[in-house]
Amino acid sequence: MKPARGFALAIVLWAIAITAIVLSATQISAWRQAASGRETLGQIRAKWAARAGVEQMIATLQSSTRTGTPVSTKDLLSRFAQRAEGSVFSASYAVLTGDNGRPVPGVGDAHAKLNVNLLTQADLLLLPNMTEEIAAGILDWIDDNEDTRSNGAEADVYASLAYAYEPRNFPVQRLAELELVSKVDRTFVRGLDENLDGWVDATEADSETLRTITLTDLGWSGVVTASSVSGGLSPTGEARIDLATASAGDVASAAGVDAAQAEGIVSWGRQPNANMADFIRADLSTLATRAFTAEGRTGRNRPQIPANLTRTQLASLLDTCWIGDPTQPWPGKLNINTAPREVFEYISALDPTTREALVAFRDSSAGQIESIADLLDVAGMTRNRVATLSLLFDVRSNVFEFTSVGRDETTGLTVELRVELDRSTLPVTIRSMVQR
Repeated sequence: MKPARGFALAIVLWAIAITAIVLSATQISAWRQAASGRETLGQIRAKWAARAGVEQMIATLQSSTRTGTPVSTKDLLSRFAQRAEGSVFSASYAVLTGDNGRPVPGVGDAHAKLNVNLLTQADLLLLPNMTEEIAAGILDWIDDNEDTRSNGAEADVYASLAYAYEPRNFPVQRLAELELVSKVDRTFVRGLDENLDGWVDATEADSETLRTITLTDLGWSGVVTASSVSGGLSPTGEARIDLATASAGDVASAAGVDAAQAEGIVSWGRQPNANMADFIRADLSTLATRAFTAEGRTGRNRPQIPANLTRTQLASLLDTCWIGDPTQPWPGKLNINTAPREVFEYISALDPTTREALVAFRDSSAGQIESIADLLDVAGMTRNRVATLSLLFDVRSNVFEFTSVGRDETTGLTVELRVELDRSTLPVTIRSMVQR
């Protein structure tokens, strides 16, 4: 009888032990699932906190456009900073200032850098680690043909690689794409900025190096971009008018010119190879006379030769009109109001004297130059030179970059959204949004 009782007791103890193990495992599993759930929920809350920051930035951009009153990029960046204060997110993207080249927290202006798609070979050769072969290769990558430049590279070069691909033969979409160009090394593009987020952090360099970071430490990415976009809406939020197809009445209303001036403007806008810089380079009376003659409108059939544009009219024309489809994005121009002083050194069309005069003029206006036509007031500047620079310079920015950081107060988890916003359209376009 006693052996039977002992056996029964052993069975009971064994069952209790198994039950305890199962309960313990279940409890641990439940705890882990609960912890995982809390973490997942925390990440979701943090993500939407970061997204709230993105929406605040979008609201700021759309508000500045819909008011109908132009807001300078300098003032807009200030509004961004004010929106970020005390919010559930922080706009922590670092930008390089024009004063000392040091990174500071804030929203980045993509137009404070040179768009690689607008650079000439002479411009490219000013970049560090650039060679004639690489410069020619970049231009071959961007152009829309298969004609190989001297020392360049087209489809045949890339077809011979172990993992073959084709050149884009179209404007570069992302700066990292340059790493696909023949003979381009990754470090040429990124420098110390391994993740291309606009600055060098503690994961990319030691503390000693971080104290002395300048533009040159960011490789080409310190002065070059592919993100900026020109065109789109006018500074007052109106759709731009295409001079190649517009009526004289539309131009007169939009640009504040009289009927004769509007007729001369649209006649020139219809000419082959005409561009907006022509209105800076030459008097309207001269352009209109040429256009009327080219159209066979001579003698009694010739319209009235218009009065030349005033400075105010010229500025308004440049703001409200376009030649070509104004809804199509075009590589963005450099914003003279926000570009760091060092960036001007990479423009081959600027000699040192002109460069210093431009920077001095910009600084004297506190970064509030309202029109590219105002550059006519720069010492030693000619109309022809301003016209040439207008193909590369602007006074307004469309694309802004920042990292919106959301934090979940319960778990302390954070989520970063790396964002590019484009205000050349309404509603504002999210060009990219990457979670990090």
